[in-house]
Amino acid sequence: MLAMVQRFFRSAVCHFVLLGLCIVALVPLYFMVVSALKEQMAFFQDPVGLPSSPVLDNFAVVFGQSKFARWILNSAVLTIASVGLTLGISCFAAYAFARIPFTGRHVLFRLTSALMAVPVIAMIVPLFVFMVKVGLVNTYPAAIAVYCGFMLPYTTFFLTGFFSRLPQGIFDAALIDGCSHGLLLRKFVLPLSLPAIATLAVVNALWVWNELLISLVLLQADDMRTLMVGITVFRDRFGVNVPVTMAGLLVAVFPMLLLYLSGLRYFVSGLMVGSLKGE
Repeated sequence: MLAMVQRFFRSAVCHFVLLGLCIVALVPLYFMVVSALKEQMAFFQDPVGLPSSPVLDNFAVVFGQSKFARWILNSAVLTIASVGLTLGISCFAAYAFARIPFTGRHVLFRLTSALMAVPVIAMIVPLFVFMVKVGLVNTYPAAIAVYCGFMLPYTTFFLTGFFSRLPQGIFDAALIDGCSHGLLLRKFVLPLSLPAIATLAVVNALWVWNELLISLVLLQADDMRTLMVGITVFRDRFGVNVPVTMAGLLVAVFPMLLLYLSGLRYFVSGLMVGSLKGE
């Protein structure tokens, strides 16, 4: 009886903590939704309360911005190109680190992994100066190259750990039968690693889509702005128009929400596999 009471108490505390964390996580989304449905004056009178008379005028202002479609296109191009390029390079690099012995492999892997500790803000000025000298400011290749540079260390590190835990018997049997490393990667490793690759695709896409600093510095022309940078122009003569800005952010969240929901099965599988393998 005492054991049952203790289990019930532990379960109740656990559920209470999880419920509290869920509420904390949903507060920004609540503020964004209720603010987007208010007029500017109603927002000033009650910033956090439910809208007494919900309006959709803020969304009309957002979609009425002549450059809004262009900003969405810019974000989509940068996200698809940088994430795809990063995953492609990382798959080859991770396979080499995990399955092909060569001189200096461990040193090179540690050096690559150490780049994860380099913060974006420490590199942004040297990168901007370099891009100015080579004439790549306000171009897609500049932003894509920088995004790939910051995503490659983490993506390669994660995939190397995943590839190294695949059953060794598969590789031994395939190599004995004359299978090349390229064919082995394409026919066996990548299909078996689909949950991990999908997880990294979702995580990296979320980062690039929501990233602000790099796009703000390297893409300064109005036509080259990303969606997150473009939303910052929603201002009136008195300052930031919060309801319109929240409406723009709500629209910006929608594509990433669809991506997350479409890849949720692989995303959860990838996390579960990683946790089980780490035991």
